[in-house]
Order: sequence, then C-alpha cells, then structure tokens
Amino acid sequence: MYPLIGRASIAGAAVLVAMPADAQGLAQSGAFSASLILAAALFVVALIATGLFFAARRRADRAEAALAESERELDRFLAATEGVGGGFFLFDKASGRQTHSPNLPALMGDAEHDLLRFTDLRALLAPADSRKLNAAAGKLHDTGERFSTKVERLAGGRALRVTGFSVRGAGSAGTAADVLWIHDDPDSAEEAAQLEDRCGQLRSLLDGLPLPVWLRGDTLEIEDANRPYVRAVEAGSVAEVTDRGLEFAGSVIADQGRALAEYARRSGVPESEQHHIVVDGSRRLMDVVEFPVSDGQTGGYALDRTEVEEAESELARHLTAHAEVLELLATAIAIFDPGRKMRFFNSAY
Repeated sequence: MYPLIGRASIAGAAVLVAMPADAQGLAQSGAFSASLILAAALFVVALIATGLFFAARRRADRAEAALAESERELDRFLAATEGVGGGFFLFDKASGRQTHSPNLPALMGDAEHDLLRFTDLRALLAPADSRKLNAAAGKLHDTGERFSTKVERLAGGRALRVTGFSVRGAGSAGTAADVLWIHDDPDSAEEAAQLEDRCGQLRSLLDGLPLPVWLRGDTLEIEDANRPYVRAVEAGSVAEVTDRGLEFAGSVIADQGRALAEYARRSGVPESEQHHIVVDGSRRLMDVVEFPVSDGQTGGYALDRTEVEEAESELARHLTAHAEVLELLATAIAIFDPGRKMRFFNSAY
C-alpha cells in the first residue's frame, strides 16, 4: 500500500489515528511532501545514471572505433612493408596485439609457420641470442630504450641485425607501439655475398674439369656432383643424380660404389680402384678415387686412363713385332736397360 514510505510510514499512520483532525492533516501533508521529494531525488539520480551510462557507451564506441581504425592502419602498414628489405615485429600497446610483416617468417628461416607471439620469434634464434633479444625488448617496453643488436638465426646460421624502437600515435603523448626491425646484418651480408661469389667460381671450376667429381655425405650417398658426372650417369641435373642415387661406378664397385668410399673414410687416406666402365656408349678404363673430406664426408673423382691403356697396348705390339724381327737375324743380339740388366736376347745370342 505504501510503496515509497515503507514500514516506518505505516507505524506513523497508526499514530495519526489518535491525533486531532487538523493535526492529522498536517502530518499527512508532511509525509506526502517527503515521499514526493524522495521520488524526485530518485528520478534525478536515475536520469544522471542514464546520462552517464550513455556517455560511457558513446566513449566506449568511439574507443572501439578508434581501436578498429588503428588495427586497420596497422594492417595497411604491415602490407606496405612486404617489399621492404627486412621485416618487422610489432607490439601494439592499444590492442595488446603482437603481429609482424608478411615477409618476416621467411627471413627467420621458417616461411611455413606464422609468428603469433614474441616467443615464436625468439624460438628461431640461437639460445644465447634469444635471451639477449628478450632482455633488450623488455627494456624497450618498460623504458622506451632503443637498441640495436646482432643475432643469429638457427636456420643456416644467418646473421641478422635487430633494431628496437617505439612509435607514438597521432596526437598522443604515449607510446603506440614497440617495433623490432629485423634485417640482414650489413657486415655479414657482404661476407655472405663474397662467399656466394667464391662458391660460384668454384662451381664453375668443377664443372669445367674434364673428369667426373662428386661429394658424398656422412651416409655415403651422393650429395653433389659436377656436370661431367651428370653426363656420365646420363642424368639431366644434379638434383636427379641425388634424388635417384645415381652412382658413377655402382655397377663395378661393391655396395653400389660406396664400399671404396667407406674404405677411404676408415683409412683416412685416398683409395683407388681401376675398372672398365661404359661412358657415353664406349668402354673406358677409369681410375676411381675416393678420399676423406670432413665430418664423415668423402669426395671422389674418376680419371680416364683409356688413352694410356691404348698407348701401352700399341707399344707392346711394336715391341713384339721388333722382337720377332730380331729373332730372325743370325747375328747375336742382346739388349740391356740403363741398369745393365738384360731385357732381350735372340736365339743367335
């Protein structure tokens, strides 16, 4: 019956019954005024609360819209950096988002996986460099201290330079994001270019040799070979040689040609065997040589001795013919070598 006054008002009503009529009127008027004031105060509070709620909602909507626009700008920035030398890893402080430029995984040697967190990036570095980068990035995040440090990735031991810095948002006094810019270390890149040039020169030298040359891994499988080797085994490329395991002397040397390589690896010195091998459709006499290299690897080459074999055969035929002529002579003939050892005499002698 008294939704606004409550139990205290009911008790007051009981007192009013015993009062005179004019006193009761005054009391009832005062109670009504108090209820009206209370209702008005609650209404004002409700209006203020409603206004504050909608104002907060508008501020939240604006903040969400600004955050969404910030993320869109960040995505556009990351897309724009795809063709830039090096890659970026960013810590967006507004959204807490960690992201990177599209080319960063490939630069870190793991193009097939995304770098979702900073820990994923650190996992691709040598352990000591991972700890070093973590400490530097922590200082950047806490104090804004810039840094530049050299690290080495696990894949291929490639040297990289990481530069850390903070960027500020437009019209903001605070830091919007921390950025790690990762690129090839200039000194190491120059050394790598020089090494690549030297490797190219050595490859050209090996391909220009007139004899097959090959390299075996620690499993004694062919890992590399020059062009004469590729032609000798009738392959189209080095990749075909390694994929199919094509052996130059696999048909004449035990264990598909690997036995001689294993012998050289155990002995620690070059080992050779001489065999007749069909090359380019003709039967050739070849000296097959295997020698130890390092880390269980061996190298090998094949030297064509066919011309020497033919020359020796021709010389032997000439000597036989001369001996037959000397044998027919009635004059005694003896032939001695420089050491005065008799090498020939005829029947007359």
